[in-house]
Amino acid sequence: MSGTPLSFNLVEHLLPGQRTLIDEYMAHDLAISNAAVSYGSETLTGATGLIIADLTKRTSNLSVTGAVAFTLPDGTYAGQEHEFVCTVAASIPVGTLTVTTPETAAGFVCGAVFVFNVVGQSIKFKWSGTKWRCIAKARRGTLAGIVGGTTVLTGHSMVNNYVMAVDGTDAGTGEGGLPNGSVPGERVTITCSQADNIPAGSLTGLYTNLLGTAATICGAIGVVASASVVGDIAVLEWNGASWQAIYQAGVTFS
Repeated sequence: MSGTPLSFNLVEHLLPGQRTLIDEYMAHDLAISNAAVSYGSETLTGATGLIIADLTKRTSNLSVTGAVAFTLPDGTYAGQEHEFVCTVAASIPVGTLTVTTPETAAGFVCGAVFVFNVVGQSIKFKWSGTKWRCIAKARRGTLAGIVGGTTVLTGHSMVNNYVMAVDGTDAGTGEGGLPNGSVPGERVTITCSQADNIPAGSLTGLYTNLLGTAATICGAIGVVASASVVGDIAVLEWNGASWQAIYQAGVTFS
């Protein structure tokens, strides 16, 4: 059999209205696909004040010099992820990230503010459809010189080590208490670098002691008979609801 091969164009043989429906479906599908693709990275410097993360990017690299502010806006589709990584930290760095709509459901509670001040700190969020959940975090660095009752710790949940300088009775409560974790498995330490004038340091928080009993105070920090209290330490792991004591020496939970 010779001649021009037969061809069949489905679009030309659609019933009235069917082509319009297909066009509308394809346009809708393309729009969803385009919205769902977040890729590449951006660098946020905070140089012009409050900087909003671009959610068409997968990652926001934070260049923190001095005091700068960033914000994570609401997501655009369920399952969307966005990560923040501190790539520069200079000149007494304090990079404050505000989450517009953090998760509040039990077991998934996300903080509203995160402070970046050490290179390598990172945190990843996932949009549930209505709120941001934290799904991964890398802590780095030490927050030294904490004075109970004076130092505000709200948002300082990106460091590994909290070091208290105890002078007399120093009790960190409310905004001065230990911030909650974001992801099960996070570990932190509370240590002491100074103890003067009948020292008695403490930090309120959500704790579980080595016996599995709930507690709200990590205390007796700096309370020792010897002149040195550098050995006072509590190693803690976030279990999704509280800081579980993994190891302790010189401190108490109550």
